[in-house]
Amino acid sequence: MSVKERLKTFIRYRGVGERQFCRTIGVSESFVSAMRISLQPDKIASIIHQYPELNINWLLTGEGSMIQKSHARLKEAKTTIHVLNDLIDSREERIHILEEENTALKREIDSLHKKTHL
Repeated sequence: MSVKERLKTFIRYRGVGERQFCRTIGVSESFVSAMRISLQPDKIASIIHQYPELNINWLLTGEGSMIQKSHARLKEAKTTIHVLNDLIDSREERIHILEEENTALKREIDSLHKKTHL
């Protein structure tokens, strides 16, 4: 697989089109399709800056994994935190609903007590 093919693989992985990728790194929209053999150092620097999770060694040589392990773990951690935050929010919402129901039941009990003691 060539550098160009690996770059296209990464772009598909990220779910952005080639044009969007090119705009993001500050090159012409035809940059990827016009690539020949490799990348110039300034283009590599721009890609690293915009897509720090990309393993540049993989991009240039095909060795290792496409995504740097530290970034993959960070992404997993962020997903886990997001799920936990959703669970906390859901739990807090349920607590709030239960507190409101409890207050309403107390009012109803008080009302019943007043009616039976008249």
